[in-house]
Amino acid sequence: MIGWIVWAFVLIVQQLAHGLSSRAKNRDNYTYNILASVLSNGVWICSNFFIVGSVLDVIKSGNVRLAVFTVAFYTFFAVLGSVLAQWTAIEFIEKRFT
Repeated sequence: MIGWIVWAFVLIVQQLAHGLSSRAKNRDNYTYNILASVLSNGVWICSNFFIVGSVLDVIKSGNVRLAVFTVAFYTFFAVLGSVLAQWTAIEFIEKRFT
């Protein structure tokens, strides 16, 4: 159970970092781009440990319900992180550049 909670947090941070990195590329602030890119890539590699582990669990068990839950879990927390990234960038970070 703790692993799923940690993975949910990692997914949110992964999408948050990816969203910020994507938005940073459209700005003329290199520091913003560098920090967002380092965060995005660092969290992405950590997230892959959870993804691979979960996929292997599904394959080993052959459990279709676990597969559907894993896909829904990943999708929900990835979307949540993406929306949080946009909100954070617009409301807090990018206001400082205008």
